[in-house]
Amino acid sequence: MVVFTRASRPTGARFPRHPFVRPEDDFLTCASVSKTWRQAFLPILWHRYDCILMKSVPQETVAINSPHFRVLQIFNNDATAFQCVDLVDLTIRGAPNQMLLGILAAARSARTGAGAGTGAGAGARAGCEGGMVVLSPQQQLVRSNHYLQSLFWHGPSPLKSLDINDFTGVKYIQTLKLANWQCSPETMIELLSLVVGTLREFKLDRINGLQPLLSEDLDVFTERLSTLFTPQPNKDGGINSNNSNSQLVLPRLITLVSTCDRAVSLFLAELVKCSPRLKSLDVYLADDNGTTRLADNLNTYCPELQELKLSPIVTFRRVDALVRQSSAVGLRKLSVEVCGPDEDLVAAILQHAGTLESLAIVRSVGDMDICRYFNLLEECSNLESFSLSASAVTLDKEFLDTLRSNGSGGGGGGGGSSGHGWKCRWRLRRLVLNPRLYIGGSHESLQADRDLLKVMSDDVSAMGWYLPWHPDPEQHIRGCRINPTMVRKTFELVQGLEKLETLVLDTVVFRSSPTVDSVHLY
Repeated sequence: MVVFTRASRPTGARFPRHPFVRPEDDFLTCASVSKTWRQAFLPILWHRYDCILMKSVPQETVAINSPHFRVLQIFNNDATAFQCVDLVDLTIRGAPNQMLLGILAAARSARTGAGAGTGAGAGARAGCEGGMVVLSPQQQLVRSNHYLQSLFWHGPSPLKSLDINDFTGVKYIQTLKLANWQCSPETMIELLSLVVGTLREFKLDRINGLQPLLSEDLDVFTERLSTLFTPQPNKDGGINSNNSNSQLVLPRLITLVSTCDRAVSLFLAELVKCSPRLKSLDVYLADDNGTTRLADNLNTYCPELQELKLSPIVTFRRVDALVRQSSAVGLRKLSVEVCGPDEDLVAAILQHAGTLESLAIVRSVGDMDICRYFNLLEECSNLESFSLSASAVTLDKEFLDTLRSNGSGGGGGGGGSSGHGWKCRWRLRRLVLNPRLYIGGSHESLQADRDLLKVMSDDVSAMGWYLPWHPDPEQHIRGCRINPTMVRKTFELVQGLEKLETLVLDTVVFRSSPTVDSVHLY
């Protein structure tokens, strides 16, 4: 991707740090002054551990200093002996690729064996010897850190069931992301009931078990979910959230993300009923089951919903219903992949014309009726960002004529050729047009494209936009065929948009600024 960035001019003298002096070296030097300074600076030096960035650190050193860790990022198969009990942020990723595994294995083989009998791994072995349930080092980590505020846990392969006992001591989780687990609705509700008072962001990815079984009737599964979420007041008339038979309420949850590639819409439809402060929903839709129920429940139970991202993976006829009905107060941010009729979706988006500030539309399959979507620029008066992407559309004269005709409304001069008819013309800051600007291309055409960019620099800079003057000859990017005429016409088209700061044409990002001190190609 070609990205052009700007840097403001220096306002005064600067004394940059020597390129070979790292902040970590400063802390290490200070920690060597005295015992008191060592106690003060070692926790800062070892605040964060990343198994990739610190793969060459000897295991003995890691084991000794791991009590200082507050942020820990590891892979599922990382067998390093950690002795962490005060983590606030824990990330357990899935297995790395084979090349990375080789690097990690080589790094570990160079480490000493000291400390191998301590930490989480030792706890797991001790449990086995005592006839207890064997716990993995990852389970030990989660169970040993009661002050976690952020947890991302990618489950092991092959898929295993989520153990609710791993979470019983976690009371302060604000961000929880789970991936690659087997988990039933009952278990998931029980898990959420443990963090009802703190959870603000909840993300699900590749969770198996939240959808109906192959042999289970859809109506039976729906009734099963309704029973799980049925309110059960306690003796005092209040809500009891200590067991799976009571109503689940997540009063602090504001962000819900589900990128599961299985049908979990029915579960989500019930879950949003328990999220009265939900502001953002990002959902990967696998089928039509539950989408209407989800839309209705969002409108009824989530009065603050303002951001919606929909990524269908099959052809949908009900995506427009989700867009139209999901927000009672009007969406501010919408990102949607088009699978159904363009006309229905545009009509649904227009329901939020008075509130939308960011709009992104993608069609990866089939033709797009671009004229309908350009009409949104005329109706959505608060838009600050507009993005339109389609694989079957080309940046040609017809494309630009369509865009120009939709900007020919009244107001302003310019003959209607520069977006003067757009209601958002005074607010639009980012415009993304991703048709097939680049057709074909190969590595052989790379130099020709760079030469063309240099030639075009004078043209676009005269319009207040900037291109790289000295592209890095060593940088390897995919060669593309650029149509200079269409690019110039696009710049002419947006000249009347005074607030526009960023223009993206396919993978090329242009930025507008009165001064440009540095541009990079990467």
